[in-house]
This record gives sequence, structure tokens and C-alpha cells, in this order.
Amino acid sequence: MPGANGSDGSNGSNGSNGSNGSDGGIIGSGGTISDGLGVTGSGGVVSNILGTDPVGGAVDAALGGNNGITQILGGGDGGIVPQLAAAVAGDPNATVLGGGLGIDGSNGLLADLAGVDVGGGVLGTQGVIPAGLAGGNDGLLGALLGDNVANPPLAPVVQAVPTSTLAGAVAQVPQLGITGNGGAVDKLIGVDLVGNLVGTSGGVTSVLAGGSSGAIGGQVPAGSPLTAVGSTVTSALGVVAGTSPSPIAGAASSLPALDSLSGQLGSVPLAGSAIGTVLDTVSGTTSAPGATSPVSGALAPVTSTVSTVTAPVTSTLGSVPVVGGVVTGLLGK
Repeated sequence: MPGANGSDGSNGSNGSNGSNGSDGGIIGSGGTISDGLGVTGSGGVVSNILGTDPVGGAVDAALGGNNGITQILGGGDGGIVPQLAAAVAGDPNATVLGGGLGIDGSNGLLADLAGVDVGGGVLGTQGVIPAGLAGGNDGLLGALLGDNVANPPLAPVVQAVPTSTLAGAVAQVPQLGITGNGGAVDKLIGVDLVGNLVGTSGGVTSVLAGGSSGAIGGQVPAGSPLTAVGSTVTSALGVVAGTSPSPIAGAASSLPALDSLSGQLGSVPLAGSAIGTVLDTVSGTTSAPGATSPVSGALAPVTSTVSTVTAPVTSTLGSVPVVGGVVTGLLGK
């Protein structure tokens, strides 16, 4: 006969905890707007226009490197503003709002609410505005509901009027030729700014497109005196984007105030300590473990009172399907 089983051995000790991940956020590495606005920095708007960047240098001199203000204003030529200017001017390689807002696109906010990407089907993804709204679950608002809506509240509406039916109806409408190559806008000002903004293909934007073969575009004669306006706008956008030389870059570099601004602000007493500490504490870039923020400490009675007053409201809204998820997500509850 086999012998009886022995007693179970004791559990092994728990493994050590892994290292903490990096802080999440909108700016900084891994953030939704990781490159910042692109106002300062090499290739930023200020540098593109003036030929030098006294603003970025002054901020760094006063607050120290990699401070919260620089993270928001910086980004250089990869920032939001230069990229948007290039996209409006017609650069097909420009990046619009990083990953987009995530309102439409695969698993975006509208897809979570309707069960299907309504926005992408109606607007398409070409052009500054449609591309800015796109991004799906990787966009700024795409992950707001976490792709966990079991019964999308807008699904019955989409089922009643499917996007395929809408797209088919739009395809039957003759193109107007307002946008597109040789369209009305292109002939009038020499550049298709409207087409660059709204796109020329996909959904309802295709009705405006058609270029010179469209109903209106074919009737507009070429050689408009307004082409100088389009050329001026395009040149200005090119300067902002850094693709065209600035007419004032040389003159700006000769101003002594600009050259010495960084050093002057850097020598102001307490500028790099007191001001920098407050701004970095607000932006959350220099909070030491266990430290109490002077700003949050001063506002503690206010935030406590607000939290007490709003607690019943947030608790009630939190139990409402979809609405509760949106409200409590925005409030960080």
C-alpha cells in the first residue's frame, strides 16, 4: 500500500516590489503632448521668427532647466504650433496634435459611446481638423471611458442610421470643387487653405472637394489678384513652422536687450528658487517623496470644503451609467 501524503510545505517569501514607473501626465516623456507647444526651443516659433530664442533662455535662467513652464512652451520644431502651421500650409508630413484628441478613430470616444467610429466615417482622417479629432484610444480623450462601455448609449441611433448609409448618400452628391487642386479656394488665393484644414476626401468633406472638375471650381477663372494674399499667408505660416526664412531674424539678433535678457533674469534674487519652486510645485515636477506642497497646503481648507460640498453630487453621478464614468474620470475619483 502507498504511504500517506506528506504535509504541504510552507509558502516561499514574497518577491521584492518592482521599481515605480514614471509619472503620467500630458507633458513630458510618454505624455499626450510630449513635445509641448513648440513656442520655445530650437526650431520653435520664437526662434523661427527672431532667429534666436530669448524667451526659452530667460525662462530656463530664472527657473532652472527642465522646469514645468519650459516643458509646456518648449518642443522646438516638433511642438504643436509649428506642426499645425506646417499642416495648414500644406505639408503632408506635419504631425497634427501628436496622437490627436481621440474623439474619433478606432476605440476613440465616439466609438466607445456609439459602438462604431462615427466621426471617422463622416469626417475622414485627412486634413488638420479631422486628423486633430482622430487618434482613437491613443488620443487625449480616447481613453476617457477606458473602452469599457458594455452597452454604448448611442448604438441605437447608429443602428437606425448606419454610417455606411450616410456615406453612400454623401457619395451621390456632386462635388462642389471648393477645395482640391484647382478648386475655388486654390484659384482665388493660390493655395488650398480650406482643403488643408478640413481635408479633401472621406465623408462630407468630399462634397466640398473636386478641384477644377467640381461644379463651382470649374466656373472660377484662374489668375485672381488675391493670389498675393495666399502667398503672404503661406509665407507667414512657413516662418512659424520653420520652413521659410524670417525677414526679421537678422534685425532681432542685433537688439542688446534680447541677448542679455536671460542673464538679467537669471540674476534676479530668488527668481530661480522661490518662483521656480512655486511653478514647479504647481506643475508637479519637483515634489519630493513625503513632502507637502506649499500651494496645496495653503489651499487645503478650500479643497477640503469643496470636496465636502461636492461629495453627494459626485456620488450620485457616479452611479449613473456612462455619465458617472465621464464625470468621475474628469474629477479624478
